[in-house]
Amino acid sequence: MYMTLSTSVERGLRECMVDFGSNLIGELCRLDALSVSEEEARGLIDWVGLGVVSKRSVASRSREAGKRVVSSGSVVSVVLPFCGEIMKDNCLGVRYNHGLHTQCRKSKVVGNRYCNICMRQAENNASGVPNYGDIEDRAKFGVNYIDPKGRMSIPYANVVDKLGIKMSVAVAAASSLGWSIPAEQLIKRVRKRGRPAKSAAVSDTDSEVSNVENVPKKRRGRPAKAKKSKVVSQDDQIALLVAEAYAETTGESKISVTKKTEEKAAEKTEEKTEEKAAEKAEEKTEEKTEEKTEEKTEEKTEGKMIGKKKPNKRYLKKKDLQKEAFDMGLEISDEELNDLKIGEMRKRIQGYKKNIKMEANKIIEEKEELIEDIIEEVEDDGIELSETITVDDVEYYIIEQDGQKIVLSMDGEPVGVYDDESDTIQEAEFE
Repeated sequence: MYMTLSTSVERGLRECMVDFGSNLIGELCRLDALSVSEEEARGLIDWVGLGVVSKRSVASRSREAGKRVVSSGSVVSVVLPFCGEIMKDNCLGVRYNHGLHTQCRKSKVVGNRYCNICMRQAENNASGVPNYGDIEDRAKFGVNYIDPKGRMSIPYANVVDKLGIKMSVAVAAASSLGWSIPAEQLIKRVRKRGRPAKSAAVSDTDSEVSNVENVPKKRRGRPAKAKKSKVVSQDDQIALLVAEAYAETTGESKISVTKKTEEKAAEKTEEKTEEKAAEKAEEKTEEKTEEKTEEKTEEKTEGKMIGKKKPNKRYLKKKDLQKEAFDMGLEISDEELNDLKIGEMRKRIQGYKKNIKMEANKIIEEKEELIEDIIEEVEDDGIELSETITVDDVEYYIIEQDGQKIVLSMDGEPVGVYDDESDTIQEAEFE
């Protein structure tokens, strides 16, 4: 014998129940309404076994009772995959069901192959089928089925590991319905990480390129400059002709004359190179003087900023820390910068980081507590968040309460009321 009440009045309730029961038996005996004596009537009730059950436990029982598969009078309270068996009396739409893509458990609408929800989805889709497809199309592809949204079915072995279901219990439940779990559902699918391998066509082309022989390889670096032939000027040609004529008249050898002309030409080239070198030296000295003047001006401006002192490494490090603190939202003025040390600045930045983390953790904890409160409220009311609906390509939970379909977000927050005729979510106020 159990009574369901909130935990606030649980204390002392058992004693009240015992007193009320004993008084009730005594009153019935006084009115001669019992066929046994008062002592025998008291002995028929297990007074020690009287207890109080919380709302949460009742809600969990109702939630577990909702996770059922019904077929030909048999009831199974465990998640099962699609075993290839189509239940003709049920809706022929497909539900996502943890990625298993199983048959919808609702009954059909008269004259239609789907339930109200799946029929509405089929009417709104261009394909003419519900969001996750038709069960007859699902039966053709097995575990390789891909729904209209592009999601591939997940093997039952992956879902068993995720939900913590014992395979022996699942096999027994399927056999009680006259089903057998397909072997392909028992093979766990492992996703490979990283970049996919190259296709065979690409590898064949690579092999062909690698097998090509006698292909000259390009050398790295800048190509060598072509050697320029010596350009003989007009003056040098005239000098050569004059030397030849002079050699013929004087009898000197042509080689000695040409040597003289070459020496003169070399002297001229040396003079030109010396002039060029002098010009380059002047340019370098001018560049150096300009660089020195620029450095002096920069030093003067920096000296003005730090009290006419050249900035050292310590000051530059402080400036970097000041910039880092500013990016985080911590302001350190230039006056504080001169007084603070590098270690003090680092401690201040670390303390500011810790404060930010603590505030972020508080916000996360508050959100988690809010979500837990919402879930507890939903569980206390005995509501099951398992049925979903898709509106404008967004998936929501849907529950029926007081004759209305209340739409909740995937986080359990109320959004509005679902209208079947317009397939829209109407705004509403919730307590």
